[in-house]
Amino acid sequence: MEILDIYDGFKIRYEKLNNKSIENTFKVWNEYISEYPEIKELIIQTYREEKVTNVFEIFERYIYPIFDKKWNKFDLAHDNLIKYLKDSKNKIEEIVDEKFYTISFIGLGTGAGHVDRYKNKPAIYFGIEKIVDLNWYENSELQDLIFHELGHVLHMILRGKDWLTKKMFKTQSDYLYWTLYEEGFAQRFSQKITEKDFYHQGNQSDWREWCDINMPKLCAEYISYVEEGKNEYDFFGDWFDIDGYSETGYYIGTQFIKKLEETMTLQEIAKMNLIDIKNEVHDFLFENSFGLKNGYVVVSPYTEIWKKAFQIEKSRIKDNIDEVDYIEHIGSTAVEGLSAKPIIDIMIGYKNEEDKITIINKLQDIDYNYFGENGIAERHFFKYTVDGITKFHIHLAKYKSDFWKRHLKFRNHLIINKKDRDFYSEIKEKLSRKAFSNREKYVQDKDEFIKKIVENIDY
Repeated sequence: MEILDIYDGFKIRYEKLNNKSIENTFKVWNEYISEYPEIKELIIQTYREEKVTNVFEIFERYIYPIFDKKWNKFDLAHDNLIKYLKDSKNKIEEIVDEKFYTISFIGLGTGAGHVDRYKNKPAIYFGIEKIVDLNWYENSELQDLIFHELGHVLHMILRGKDWLTKKMFKTQSDYLYWTLYEEGFAQRFSQKITEKDFYHQGNQSDWREWCDINMPKLCAEYISYVEEGKNEYDFFGDWFDIDGYSETGYYIGTQFIKKLEETMTLQEIAKMNLIDIKNEVHDFLFENSFGLKNGYVVVSPYTEIWKKAFQIEKSRIKDNIDEVDYIEHIGSTAVEGLSAKPIIDIMIGYKNEEDKITIINKLQDIDYNYFGENGIAERHFFKYTVDGITKFHIHLAKYKSDFWKRHLKFRNHLIINKKDRDFYSEIKEKLSRKAFSNREKYVQDKDEFIKKIVENIDY
């Protein structure tokens, strides 16, 4: 590992300036970075992908504001980075035995770390100004950043000619699959090396807990980005957030790699072909885009995934239970445009007592937990739970009973009545924020609003 530290080249120029206006600061920065044409071109190319081509505009928008507000932290960030790199040099070279560069400089802008090439060798570019901006200049965050970027270097070396960059992809959707895999690999590598289940990303103290609980919402949203070919930076940049939480793609990607590790080594994962990556990421996102961690309340925006999940589970139930003739998707996940807890509610109708007993027994045979009537007369309740995540609820009731008719009419009313649907959606989102870890409180408060809507339905 060769450390190329060019930080002082800018610092000396900048601190000599009497007037640190944006124009003067840009002039000395441009002189400084122009001494390294390959690095300057990398910066311009990075922003070109964001359709920003003017170098001054790049500097004005992404770099200068950090000087203006946090210059007193730059030396600390730089000195700690170099110290950690030198202290880890022997350990790093045991992992990566090929020559590569680590470059410490001013002006990367888009990120604290970026892996590309320098003089035809793999290189990690560390942007001091972004490290400062993100407050990653001390202890665990900086060390994790270093090993995360090292994971990218190792990945590049292991893949060789199969290493892919954004410009190599025909579609943005395919690149979104790759990015989740690539960033997940780098973060998981860092965790394995440091022996800590740690993330330097995230802008909240409870970031990891929030990501864990909101995994279905994140996966469903990521699928929508794939389907629409949106910008991947929304999930990997600090300037975009979901409910106030940014850089959540790193968490999803790491969980994906952990799932692959159940049957593969990290080295095998690093060498996967693109078709397998795409298929595995797609399946992982779908499987994790619905369900809810037990004990918590999360309301997610509507997604077509819920309908697909119902159809797949419906087929599995009917394939295993011949007595099931009547099966319906009910609850909020069955109503297009309605926010909901991402648990799929299924209603099964039985014709007689003999069928009821058979269905109860066979549902348990296919891994549903049975809770009896669970507080509602003439309704038998089941949950399908995997690793503490409840995916499906089943409500077993007599076909065409009052319970059966009431739930279908309530569902159908919300489908055709936008005013009540929007009202119900808004109420649920508000209540979920108030009762985040108290599902009983959420259900109790929600039922009061359901009664108001039900009063308007002609049964």
